[in-house]
Amino acid sequence: MKDQVMWQEKLFLKKAVEKKCREFQRQGYLGVEEEKLWEYLVDYRWLKEKPMNLKQKKVDVINILANEFFDYQYLKAQVDEAKKFSWDQIDDLL
Repeated sequence: MKDQVMWQEKLFLKKAVEKKCREFQRQGYLGVEEEKLWEYLVDYRWLKEKPMNLKQKKVDVINILANEFFDYQYLKAQVDEAKKFSWDQIDDLL
């Protein structure tokens, strides 16, 4: 995760992020961790449309849907797999 979130922001938003993780876990998504949720917020959600202030960020955290978070995780997994591809291994396929 990029260091774009100042410690004051992280402290202010910590409870909202924890609460959202617990909500996802109650819904059966046990793999959701705070660090992954922070990564989603900073590296994806707030890059697309950055909230103006801390209150808006808190409301944004509260309004995250599981679908949105897991769409990001799916895209991230695809990109990570593509980075692992090596043309040296193409001979195995031929």
